[in-house]
Amino acid sequence: MILHLRMRFAGLLGLLAFAATPSRADFRYELVDLGTLGGDHSAAHDVNASGRVVGWSHTASGEVHAFLYDGTAMRDLGAPSGLGSHASGLNDAGRVVGNYDFVEPEVGGFRAFAYDGSTMRDVPDLGGISAAATAINNSGLIVGYSYVAGSYIEVHAFVNDGAAVTDLGTLGGLGSYASDVNENGVVVGDSTTAGSGGQLAFIYDGTTMKSLGTLGGFFSFATKINDAGWVVGSSDTADGIQHGFLYDGSTMRDLGDLGGGWSGAQAINNVGQVVGFASAAAGTPMRAFLYENGAMADLNDLIDPSSGWTLNYAQGINDAGWIVGYGETPDGRQRAFLLKPGPAAVPEPASVAMLALGAGVVAAAALRRRRATVG
Repeated sequence: MILHLRMRFAGLLGLLAFAATPSRADFRYELVDLGTLGGDHSAAHDVNASGRVVGWSHTASGEVHAFLYDGTAMRDLGAPSGLGSHASGLNDAGRVVGNYDFVEPEVGGFRAFAYDGSTMRDVPDLGGISAAATAINNSGLIVGYSYVAGSYIEVHAFVNDGAAVTDLGTLGGLGSYASDVNENGVVVGDSTTAGSGGQLAFIYDGTTMKSLGTLGGFFSFATKINDAGWVVGSSDTADGIQHGFLYDGSTMRDLGDLGGGWSGAQAINNVGQVVGFASAAAGTPMRAFLYENGAMADLNDLIDPSSGWTLNYAQGINDAGWIVGYGETPDGRQRAFLLKPGPAAVPEPASVAMLALGAGVVAAAALRRRRATVG
């Protein structure tokens, strides 16, 4: 399957002192293997307030299907065409959005869907040949991207409010992609620009698409926005290296990395914690991170090392600090994970106070970057 939707504010409260024979309580997070739908690989992309998780998994027959994990089991959401599907987001009521393939993935045709607990339905879009839904808020606003009717090259971000579909336009180029929407209806994503063909993160406040700029380079893209209007994503720096960023309504802050030069921020919660991925050394696999209180921590240092897992990508985080993503199991398979925080993972009050300073500054939403790979 070629379509997958692309691809977070926090710091470490303090490393735990491990006992000689540690128990589960000695580690900051409990690691839960979400399993698969019968195949070898899976990936988790979002988690809601009650801990339900969505993503994709291989089935026993090798297809890729969207899943919903309800706390005990991974449910197959199916694929209307029989060709494949991916879930990218869900709200607190458990409504799921994503996309499914309607022609062979190599051709590239896909449709946006919403799943209401029993049925996968098409989401009205901009009338073009393909579309994908990337996020849904608790009011039912759905965002995503769609080819424009009559065009085989123009792709625009859209908002569907249940009654009408709004084309958000672009920053001057031919393409824009919405990745997230907060509870205030503010949307974020990225758009191509006129002339140079650059790509920049944007925030859309209901009337205007505004560029968030970059960390000194030529491109940026926004992945998530919280209810205070803080946005996370990735940008290239003046040196041409990709780093995760946090935008607080006025300034794009470089979140750094884990020592290897590269990083990307994937999600942020209302407490201000950010998760994503970063390199620890050149040429090594990515490592999932948690950023809070001004510092980035490797999530692999916060779980029981005897699990044998390597957490590669953290993709979602809820307000209780539950984190989802995917990593490598001891037998070398890619598998969706859920991290449940223990007592040591409660954010410091300073995080909440800091977040409050930015509340109401930005009235826009965050769009998640699409990816052309199953992982």
